[in-house]
Amino acid sequence: MQKDEKPGLVDHEEIALDWFVRRRSGNFSTDDQVAFAAWYAASPGHTQAYDRAEALSQKFAALKQQPSLSASQQAFVPQRRWRASYAAFAMLWALVMGVVWWQTGLLEADYRTAQGEQRRIALPDGSALELNTASTAHVRYTRFARTIALQSGEAYFNVAHESHRTFIVSADDLAIRDIGTRFIVRRDGPATEVSVLEGQVELSDIHQAGSPLPLMAGQQRIYQAGLIGENNPVDMAATEAWRSGRLVFNAAPLGDIARELARYHPFEIRFADPGLAHETLTASFRIGDTPAFLQAAESVLDVRARPIGNTLILYRASPANSPAEK
Repeated sequence: MQKDEKPGLVDHEEIALDWFVRRRSGNFSTDDQVAFAAWYAASPGHTQAYDRAEALSQKFAALKQQPSLSASQQAFVPQRRWRASYAAFAMLWALVMGVVWWQTGLLEADYRTAQGEQRRIALPDGSALELNTASTAHVRYTRFARTIALQSGEAYFNVAHESHRTFIVSADDLAIRDIGTRFIVRRDGPATEVSVLEGQVELSDIHQAGSPLPLMAGQQRIYQAGLIGENNPVDMAATEAWRSGRLVFNAAPLGDIARELARYHPFEIRFADPGLAHETLTASFRIGDTPAFLQAAESVLDVRARPIGNTLILYRASPANSPAEK
């Protein structure tokens, strides 16, 4: 039997009213705006439902601003018209207040990790959020929407599918709309990297019109300076290795490896010879196992390390290149 479409239409209206109320609540953040823009652009049904809510609000605002009628004037106004107007206003007000009550109180929380810490959060819909080192996320669940703002760091999302609630991740002005999937979002300075491990997501910039850009499993896009980059293949094993406590590098420059290690450890890696930063290394080791990294660099590239305070100086094995100890 064909599924009745009416419930879907009702959901659009309710969710649109939820967004309408929240946008006028005085507590609507930039992250909320990113999530709203993604929801609004995701479907013509969303757009039409929200525009209807806006139009209805404007009609009642105009009605409220009409001058009061004198007693003699009111005598010539059909009572049915006034009863209908006030009844409609009362119904709208009751619906708005009902939405305010109904959409609050499920979950709104901030989660964060310190340097070197990782954390797994079970969300109330069965989805999973995993934060990597030095990460912060704001989670807001209502009965109509699921939004997560990744404010810093890196996060893995395993999303439970729901037909009546969208799942949107925001990072800066980028909105990532889930379509039942597993994906990783990483904020790295001015850039945001989105990698899809399974399923599909849609990417959009809240300041730009147009259709969202799809991103499929095994693909990655980088968002920077208001631009969403091209699809690139992603090394899925390396991208999610941190979830099992490992770091995986495939022909990676030592400079990139040094920056990655600095995310997890309080020390800094420097190079006595700047050219060393461009030498490549393939290796896999546990996140906390710095000696394993140094052993790989020594055996493959003939590189040595000397600790000086909170800094590791890497240099070529030739005695002439060894840094003087301070």
